[in-house]
Amino acid sequence: MTNPTTNSNAQSAALGSSKFISSENILEALEAPLQALVMNMGLAIEDFLDNVLNIDRIKYAVIVIFSFGVLIVLWRPYIRSLNEKIFRTKGMLNMIPLEIIMKSENLKEKFLSGNILHSVK
Repeated sequence: MTNPTTNSNAQSAALGSSKFISSENILEALEAPLQALVMNMGLAIEDFLDNVLNIDRIKYAVIVIFSFGVLIVLWRPYIRSLNEKIFRTKGMLNMIPLEIIMKSENLKEKFLSGNILHSVK
């Protein structure tokens, strides 16, 4: 078995040895480059997040432009044709003679209530 006093003497000798001093010098020499690497890593992460944010903004702008394109190309003509059909239907309802409307109680009630669409069915 080893003696505790000799063990502590060996430890104190190891602490004062040139190996410990040289590893301390190595740590001091590596500290500046490691800090520079950490700073570069932080800057690289910020650049990456900025690029991702810019790409997302571009995607949003494309979606908005595409939506307006669909609105102009598809929705507006649909609304125009729907308005034409409504005016055509109103015109056909205006062609019904008043005598026929007065004779039919069902038509008379529908016209007076303002619910013209049910009177056509």
